[in-house]
Amino acid sequence: MKDLSLKRSFLIFVVMLLSVFLSNALLAKMRMWPLTEIVRQAEYICIAQVQKITERKEPGRHNILQNELMPVENLKGSLPLNKTIIIYTEKGREDEPEFPPPGTNVVLFLAKDKSSGSLHTVFRFQGMWESYTEKRTSKPNEQSLEEVKEIIQFQSESEDGPASGNKIWNYDEWTADRLWNQGKTLYEQKQETEALDKFRESAKYWPTIERLKRIKSLEDGSKKTQAKSLRDEGYALQKKENLKGAIEKYKESLKFWPDKQMEKHISLLDSLSQGKYASDRVYNIIPCGLLETGQVNVPEDFVITYVTGPLHAEQGGKSISKVLANGDVVVTREQHKKRAETSEGETVYKQIPAAAVRKIYSYVTACGFSDLKKQYWNVDVRDGISEYLEVTAGGHTNSVTVYYYHVERFDAILAVLEDEIKNAVKRISISGGDAEKIVWELSEVKLRADQIRKGGGKPFTKIESSPEKKAKPGTPQSAYTIYFGEDMGTHTNRIWTFLIDAQTKKISVYDAVTDSTIPLKDWRKSNK
Repeated sequence: MKDLSLKRSFLIFVVMLLSVFLSNALLAKMRMWPLTEIVRQAEYICIAQVQKITERKEPGRHNILQNELMPVENLKGSLPLNKTIIIYTEKGREDEPEFPPPGTNVVLFLAKDKSSGSLHTVFRFQGMWESYTEKRTSKPNEQSLEEVKEIIQFQSESEDGPASGNKIWNYDEWTADRLWNQGKTLYEQKQETEALDKFRESAKYWPTIERLKRIKSLEDGSKKTQAKSLRDEGYALQKKENLKGAIEKYKESLKFWPDKQMEKHISLLDSLSQGKYASDRVYNIIPCGLLETGQVNVPEDFVITYVTGPLHAEQGGKSISKVLANGDVVVTREQHKKRAETSEGETVYKQIPAAAVRKIYSYVTACGFSDLKKQYWNVDVRDGISEYLEVTAGGHTNSVTVYYYHVERFDAILAVLEDEIKNAVKRISISGGDAEKIVWELSEVKLRADQIRKGGGKPFTKIESSPEKKAKPGTPQSAYTIYFGEDMGTHTNRIWTFLIDAQTKKISVYDAVTDSTIPLKDWRKSNK
């Protein structure tokens, strides 16, 4: 009897051990998808808040859970925000996501069912993150939104990446590591082509974002080298006035390094070879170098200024555009003296993103602005429009004046500068003091202020809030909030609250009853 009990205990132990082993084996089998593949397969990636979980019994099978969630931020794709979505899961299945209690935020990686149109998590439980951080941490298993966003951006910019054609059932992290280490050894031995092949093969088995970016960097370096060599050959032919041969070399370089500025240069050479050119201009057609807009660091003191206008300053009509390293843009346009008594004009303040500043600066460096001459002057033309560019960067200032002279490198910088300024967003154009003056000029404010003074009181205004630097015109964030009231000595009495849009100068009034802002015109109608 004792032996039977021991055998039974031993069998129970073996069964438990086997179940644990099988469970871990199944879990290992399920955990086989790299994050890059999860992101690639997902049509939608969002942060959502769990709203409600309802269980429905299904005879003969796992119970169904109806998980109601509300997206609060889209990372990939565009799900309606603050509108409930439903995801069905089977309770008790090991490969299904188990959603946390209502009120908890989760990260969802979703796809739509082609037949029903319903949403489901990609790769089941791996398509839902219950725990995550905003940025990477030192913990190796910590899941971060920063990495997800980095992968989304990378995949959007390089759709034909090393792993894009991989069959997803071939993923194998151990094989990927082995191949990657072989590639590193080859790279250290200066066998860069063979190393790159190994790196690409590794990425097919387990593509991490760090490895994909490393591969792209090596590929770009190789392409850049080939493109530069061809462009150098093209320029050598161009200097010998073999424009046809130069065009062929330049076109070939575009296969390795696409460049819109080089396309313009090819078009110009083609026109010149056919005798098509402006008779009133002198041509300097040295092309810009290779552009690397994403890899430049803009100096903190970077300022580029463009001035254009009539050669004779007394005529007025000058235009001045300035872009600073922080993205601030200032554009001043003088009135022509024939149309106005003075040449004073309007100044507009705008803002461009950091990427646009980097693009402008990359053209300044690639086009060798500091190597240009101080003046390119067509002495055969005595009247007209002159152009002037001044660049300060790294403690040095260089300037170039162009007058009826086609300087390709100058024109390339100018073209991108004007394009980015055209797309700039207007920012604050009036000060807080200006906003208060607008309030004091309102007839209603003047009348009430007179009444307060006659009663021995003291009317006053104060700025309660200022506009945000990058706010869009017409939004509350773009306005000064001005308090108008009476100073009672021991306390103040609020009478009205005005919102003055810093960019459009439009006036609104805050209505405390409805907790909303009303356009001045409508407010006046309601107060008649």
